[in-house]
Amino acid sequence: MRSPSIPAGPASPTKGTDRVVLGRNFTVLWVAQALSSFGEFLLASTLTVWIITDIGGSDPATPLMVGAVVAAGALPRILIGPFAGVLTDRWPQKRTMIVSDWIRVGVIAAATAAIGYMELNGHATIFQIVAMTMAVSALAQFFNPARAAVMQRILAPEARLAAAARSSFATTGVAIIATALGPALYALV
Repeated sequence: MRSPSIPAGPASPTKGTDRVVLGRNFTVLWVAQALSSFGEFLLASTLTVWIITDIGGSDPATPLMVGAVVAAGALPRILIGPFAGVLTDRWPQKRTMIVSDWIRVGVIAAATAAIGYMELNGHATIFQIVAMTMAVSALAQFFNPARAAVMQRILAPEARLAAAARSSFATTGVAIIATALGPALYALV
């Protein structure tokens, strides 16, 4: 069943070649995925450097703090991921993607404000970082299956392999660039 808000794109092989034209809808979805992934990887790498250099410093619990943030990012994949896929199958996928990303932006903004306030008052910030990381990761569990469902809808079956390859390549490239850029931006700021 097709969503009325996302029509099928012109994803089909071009005549006489093995190239697949994925169309505008795929490109828009691909850019949304890339931006979303970029933000996730940039945040994770920046938080890790911040914890090691500033929050933890010489505290012997610094490795535990980093481990807690890594676990906070991974736990929702295990606990929420299986249920999120089922729920997003029942929800409007495009709206689910948009809402989950905007809520992530709100969570990060609120956590940034809370962390800034806590730091000004000399309180520990690791708890806010762990909570923010867990919330952002939990929301990603809704974005990712919704994106996969939309891909299935907008692409012709013969275009799905090419789309998956391009999406995987983009995610890997974005992960490398954002992970490297996070610590550099942290050092500059």
